[in-house]
Amino acid sequence: MGAVSNVERHWSRRWPILTGAGVAVVCLVVVVVPYLIKALDHRDVRIKAIQSLGELGPEANSAVPDLINLWKENDISLKGYTEMALNQIDQNWKQR
Repeated sequence: MGAVSNVERHWSRRWPILTGAGVAVVCLVVVVVPYLIKALDHRDVRIKAIQSLGELGPEANSAVPDLINLWKENDISLKGYTEMALNQIDQNWKQR
């Protein structure tokens, strides 16, 4: 709880309008998404990272280039997961 309070204090000073859910969204974008992007490099957790990014939807937009690179690889087992996540994040990802 202390870490969340520190994060909330930090962001509410910078953007006073952010409280509660707004701080949670900022945490996702600033902390969780970069962590999940790094997890894409580890085969043992890659599929779960892909799924998690997809579940975050548009908040995981910064992961799209990395997910597109995975989608372009010849690993058939990843292609379906990656395409589903990309569609959840940005339905226009193929136009990038």
